[in-house]
Amino acid sequence: HTCHKSKKDPQLKMATREIQRMERAVAVSGERKKLQSSMDAAMAKLDSCSGVGEKDAARKQAIACARRLTRTERDSLGEQSYAVARLKLKIAKLQCEGGNMEGGLDDAEEAIMTLKSVLGE
Repeated sequence: HTCHKSKKDPQLKMATREIQRMERAVAVSGERKKLQSSMDAAMAKLDSCSGVGEKDAARKQAIACARRLTRTERDSLGEQSYAVARLKLKIAKLQCEGGNMEGGLDDAEEAIMTLKSVLGE
């Protein structure tokens, strides 16, 4: 019961911070689901395209969706998370498939660094 406790009470401060953290987590979870769905749709479109121009446009859309999802994951989980590394690898693969080997290599190197950090190496 916190009705008569001071605002400086450490337990009250901790409970307030925890509630705020949970509120942010719920908001991020909804955004993450929306972005994941968008990325899945872009990947499905990429798989179903037959023309070169169509595939390139779908690949760019998939990369953009993956980058937005990566930012959301990084903001909620931190830079050094497996989910961020996985998305960076997906972006690298898409970049390479689109002929952007240099960009793909850069993204792959970032993913490797993230994975090393996650694994404690």
